[in-house]
Amino acid sequence: MDRTFLFLTAVAALTLAAPTLADDATDTDANKAVDDALAEKAAPPATPPTLPSTASESAVNAHANIAFGKKGEEERIAHSHAGQHGGDAADDARADAANRAAQGAAASAAGAANGDAHAGAGQARAGTARASHSP
Repeated sequence: MDRTFLFLTAVAALTLAAPTLADDATDTDANKAVDDALAEKAAPPATPPTLPSTASESAVNAHANIAFGKKGEEERIAHSHAGQHGGDAADDARADAANRAAQGAAASAAGAANGDAHAGAGQARAGTARASHSP
């Protein structure tokens, strides 16, 4: 029963997929037609494109004075100071978090010790009560 159901399901899926596969074939034909039309009308340039051998005055000025010159050095110094201050702030935040964790651990230990003391006192009272009421 299960094999028959699976077989019929597979046949139905292939039957429904056949029109989709046929559409893919026509799409491929359409793509070939477009490629052929483009190949017929597009002419390659007579000489291949080249990059200029020298840069313009404004590009040379920007490279020398802005990127790697005086302004570039100012930018690097500013970023360096920002990185140092960011590192200091991160160190302070880590130290603060460590202090809070230590205080929390100390408070937890104190609470546990207080609970142990109360439990011990309760045990002592229970022992005394049992001893005084024993037959």
